[in-house]
Amino acid sequence: MREGVVLAKTGIFLRRWNSERRGVHDQAERDGKHVIVDESSGGIVFEAATEEDAESFFYDCQPVDDLLLVLREDVEIEHGVTLRQLRDAIENLEGFATVAEAFLPLYGGQEQQHEKTSGVSAEALVVAREGAIVDGKLIFTPKDSRDMSGRAWDLPLALDESVTISNQETVLFHGTFRFSLLDVLLALFGSRSKDPGLYVLTREGLLTSGGTVENPLDHLLDHCRLGEDFRLGDLFRFVQHNRVLKGLVSRYSLCRDIDAFHAQAAEPSKPTELVSLKIARMCEVHDDGPDGSLAIHCTFEGIGPPYAIGSSQVDDSNVPVPATVGEYAIGCASMGALADLPVLLDEQVTAYESGAQGRTAFRCRSPFSLLEILDAVYREISFYGGPNQIQEMRDMSERVARRIDGRNGTEETIPLEDVLKNWPRTRNVKKGADTRE
Repeated sequence: MREGVVLAKTGIFLRRWNSERRGVHDQAERDGKHVIVDESSGGIVFEAATEEDAESFFYDCQPVDDLLLVLREDVEIEHGVTLRQLRDAIENLEGFATVAEAFLPLYGGQEQQHEKTSGVSAEALVVAREGAIVDGKLIFTPKDSRDMSGRAWDLPLALDESVTISNQETVLFHGTFRFSLLDVLLALFGSRSKDPGLYVLTREGLLTSGGTVENPLDHLLDHCRLGEDFRLGDLFRFVQHNRVLKGLVSRYSLCRDIDAFHAQAAEPSKPTELVSLKIARMCEVHDDGPDGSLAIHCTFEGIGPPYAIGSSQVDDSNVPVPATVGEYAIGCASMGALADLPVLLDEQVTAYESGAQGRTAFRCRSPFSLLEILDAVYREISFYGGPNQIQEMRDMSERVARRIDGRNGTEETIPLEDVLKNWPRTRNVKKGADTRE
């Protein structure tokens, strides 16, 4: 069992791990049954037939009311859920009209397909994909090339999370790669990306060979580059000037205080030692499951002076390695200090095998879509909340630092065993998913 969106016959639900419930209960097996026990009294508070059903006790499951808030969540489809039931569920959610306009061009005009279709095959409609490195670029495509919008609405849906990544005849990776809810909707109702490299986000707006793009929602999934000398403040102004785009990004990336961040970017701030900002990808091959799993997400970080330990690093031959620029988290930074810094894209991807001492699974390039660029920025700057919450965190950190200084550099700590006790058995790591609500 894992966190994420659950597509059920009765609707769409968001499943979240409840650490407080896990902290006072434990999982056990008694008389052949899987039970949940209250740690203080030893009494049984929940019984289940299987271990997975028992584990559900530690998760909260709430109905989804806004489609945009859960698009980037990992998705699970309950057995027997049909395309029609998925359609009915998403159409009743807030944000559906915006999602359909921006991402699902094949959804519109399908009303004639909503009537029950006779002679429907009992086979499931399987959503699957495969990967390939073409001209050095990593590309994922649906395994089924049929027109997904024209099939019967009463076919049950299923996910095939297995994926193979090949470079010509060489298989570089075979394992699992989880689907987000947006991935599933795109496979069913999305169109293919246009020519890569055609769109450039500049200080004047989103440009193409034909001039300025009037509606960026039409191109959120297209490959996008950043113009020369493009700065974070330019990105903020681009989003601020498009009301619909701002609303979509703030909910998709869970950046509720987007206006506050934009306002903060215009305020004077202390100078920073950072020289630029970088959007990149992190790609890992984990060793869970029989074949391993792939996890890919975007990062947004600051580039500045080398770390203090950089000059003392050595390679395998014990030869000093020259210090390089340092990479810094910017989740607690003031936007005023970052607004005038240039933003760079790093399309290079190196997939490292988990537990293999840094061994490389494969290397390639992976172009960014406009949506990925915007999401990487807004998700990172709002990870700890809005500007007020971030300031409270900074104030608290300063108080802790002063307290540690007063204790001669020591601080009370929590045993690792106590931390792991309240930690879920499986975590959602794909695409940098977080648990903000």
